[in-house]
Amino acid sequence: MQAVQMQPAQIEPAAIDRHTANVQTAHAYSAPPVHSHGGWMIQIGAFDDEGEAKQHLSEAQIKVHGPLAAKDPFTERVQKGDKALYRARFAGFDKSTAEAACRALKRSDFECMPLKD
Repeated sequence: MQAVQMQPAQIEPAAIDRHTANVQTAHAYSAPPVHSHGGWMIQIGAFDDEGEAKQHLSEAQIKVHGPLAAKDPFTERVQKGDKALYRARFAGFDKSTAEAACRALKRSDFECMPLKD
């Protein structure tokens, strides 16, 4: 098993395209901060470029501020075949708040999937 490195997202608001990709679980190269909030997170997309993933996180925080205000955005690098993708995720939810955040994000035209950590 590979060591997992923490890599917080440094996010600045920017215009982005909404392109997401489905990925299968692969080795993680960064991970979310450790939480005691119930072990849930949400994923709002997977992107070819880490900068694009961070921009997507930033735009989500701006448009859906309330449910994401105290949550921790991060990117997670995954390998799909010979291609690296960057998952855009928020950590720090319990099941009900993850589901509520996804509903709010979907109303603002974001993809969203709650995940048990």
